[in-house]
Amino acid sequence: MGTTLISQAKGKINIPTRQHQEIIERQEIIERWFEDLFTRGELRAVDELVSADFVAFGTGGDGRTIETRGPAAFKEWLGWTSRPLATGSGPSTR
Repeated sequence: MGTTLISQAKGKINIPTRQHQEIIERQEIIERWFEDLFTRGELRAVDELVSADFVAFGTGGDGRTIETRGPAAFKEWLGWTSRPLATGSGPSTR
C-alpha cells in the first residue's frame, strides 16, 4: 500500500493514466482484504470492504460449507479464524 501515483524517473514526472490508477486502487483493496482481514484479523475493515449485499461461501472451523450474507454475518464467520481449532486444520493463527 502507499503507492505513489506521481513518480519521478530520469528527470521526468510520470502521471499514470486513469487505467493505471484503477489498477493501483484495486491492488490496494486486495492487499487490505488479505492483510487486514485474514492476516491481522481487523474486523472493522469489513465495514469498509464489504457491501450490505455481500455474499460469501466458504468453510468454517468445523469444515462445513456455509453461506454468509452481509457484513455482520461475514464478521461472525471470520471470528472462527482467531479461535484455536481442535482438529488443527484451517488458517494458522500467529
